[in-house]
Amino acid sequence: MVWSAFRASDDQQKYSYNIPDNMYLWGALSRLRKLNDVTWHDSYIAATTKQLLVDVHAGIQQYGIVEVSPGVRMYAYEVDGLGNTLHDFDDPNLPPEFGWANAMLVVAVETLLGVDCDVEAEVYRLEEISRREEREARMPANGGKDLPQYYEQLEASVMHAI
Repeated sequence: MVWSAFRASDDQQKYSYNIPDNMYLWGALSRLRKLNDVTWHDSYIAATTKQLLVDVHAGIQQYGIVEVSPGVRMYAYEVDGLGNTLHDFDDPNLPPEFGWANAMLVVAVETLLGVDCDVEAEVYRLEEISRREEREARMPANGGKDLPQYYEQLEASVMHAI
């Protein structure tokens, strides 16, 4: 995992491995890896992001999930990697789409129900995209026919790497 000294609120951390920050990092590294695969094809970025993804995920799994009472596990907020944890904390500066309760719910769902939340989240994301696309008009802003000349001119103006 990645060490840090301050929370999103600029308050000093009690323990130096912030689990939500490391989750964000894992997501950003995943997107960087996909971007590299599609765009740059840089072997150093590919190897580095692959190793960091493995290390951060392993750290979160090993140190970030803590037992708060017999049989009840949840993500800690901060850990030190030596067994000390801060798990009864809610940072008001975390965005609502990553609400603290949501992170705890993921552990509960995966543990109690045996449902892989990554797969379920992807299904939900794709369904949301479909619903949004159904609501949006499939017509140009001018309300008329789509003009192929517009796209030809646009394509001709874009610089392409050779």
